[in-house]
Amino acid sequence: MILVILFFIYVGLLVYVMSMIALFKGKLKKRLVAISVLFSEKKGILQAIGAEFKKAKVNLSLADNAAIINLDSIEAAGIKDSDVVPTSAKLKEIQKRFNFIAETNSWVTTGGDYQSFTASLHDIDANYRQSIALYNADVTAYNYWIHTPLFGWLAWLFGHRSKGPLN
Repeated sequence: MILVILFFIYVGLLVYVMSMIALFKGKLKKRLVAISVLFSEKKGILQAIGAEFKKAKVNLSLADNAAIINLDSIEAAGIKDSDVVPTSAKLKEIQKRFNFIAETNSWVTTGGDYQSFTASLHDIDANYRQSIALYNADVTAYNYWIHTPLFGWLAWLFGHRSKGPLN
């Protein structure tokens, strides 16, 4: 009789743990979609800044032209967790290049378009940092639930593996 009660308690806890794993796995997917949207917005703004530079006939180096061309090849939609850090680094590098170009050309810093682009990029960067922090918190919770004693082996059998935080 006691074994039957313990079995039902175990099954109930198993259902609860598996539902928590599914909940946090869903949250992780939603966080990646949010990060992907932020990358798409940042890419669009950087493309607009590049177009402004070309329209104003700013003297760009070969590396700057390559950065503008490289911007088109960055895939921001449907990003995987392993692609977040490299994509962020590429976008950040291009943003630094554009900031340097803007500092060396005084007309850019006085123009209203560039100032609004810069403000939008700052907002996107703040939202990106917040999204990364939320993703990392959800990764911690997900890893906690898949390593729950007595249930971790079942989570492993169902294909739930540990995830690492994004930096």
